[in-house]
Amino acid sequence: MQFLIERLPLYLDGAWVTIQLTIGGSALAFVLAMAFGILGTVNHWLPRAVATVYVEVFRGIAAWC
Repeated sequence: MQFLIERLPLYLDGAWVTIQLTIGGSALAFVLAMAFGILGTVNHWLPRAVATVYVEVFRGIAAWC
């Protein structure tokens, strides 16, 4: 038990870093999803193709693992 109490500040620091990474990653994912979602609705073929490739690549990553 003493072992855990002595290292509690390290665990709390690690938890704080985890929270920061989670919030930052979620914000970045939201911004990218909105940007590529909007690109997917454009009438020109090039931005729509870029958005389609981006979405299909990230959809396929889960299948590759």
